[in-house]
Amino acid sequence: ETIFSDAISSIWFCCLINSSFIALNNAGSDLDKKALGLVSQLKTLLKEKTKLIKNLFPNDQLDNLDKCISPSDFGFHNALVNKHKEIYFFDFEYAGWDDPVKLICDFFCQPQVPIPLKYFESFSNSVLGHSRNKEYLISRAKTSFPLFQIKWCCILLNEFLPKHIGRRSFAGSVDNIEEKKLT
Repeated sequence: ETIFSDAISSIWFCCLINSSFIALNNAGSDLDKKALGLVSQLKTLLKEKTKLIKNLFPNDQLDNLDKCISPSDFGFHNALVNKHKEIYFFDFEYAGWDDPVKLICDFFCQPQVPIPLKYFESFSNSVLGHSRNKEYLISRAKTSFPLFQIKWCCILLNEFLPKHIGRRSFAGSVDNIEEKKLT
């Protein structure tokens, strides 16, 4: 998951997602083989979206002035609300200078606390209020959103990777791996 923490270029981002597909192709059990069907569909979608992004944003390099300080793992799953209804965010392990499009898309894609897409526009406007290239970045966020959905599918499919299972085993949390894969 950490390889996605500084996704600045959409094309570079596509390459990172593709590397996840390569890892997922080494699946073993029957359930894992069924997951490969999903991976195949995601690969096809990734190719389509990569082509679209290359056409719409051929020189997709983010201006340093448009970068934002991002908590990276941003969402209400890493937040507490006090008795005055003030929200406090925590878990800044992967924080740093980042692409605001990543912040926006990850906020809506993270699965622990789903955020309705009806807030996409207003949240994007708030995050990008500092930018001189706000309209361009909002367009880029909307176009890149499916890539982030694919990325999050890859993160969720980590349950199928032996490396991930090994980490869970080492941490003592390997209760019914096959059942976990179904969720």
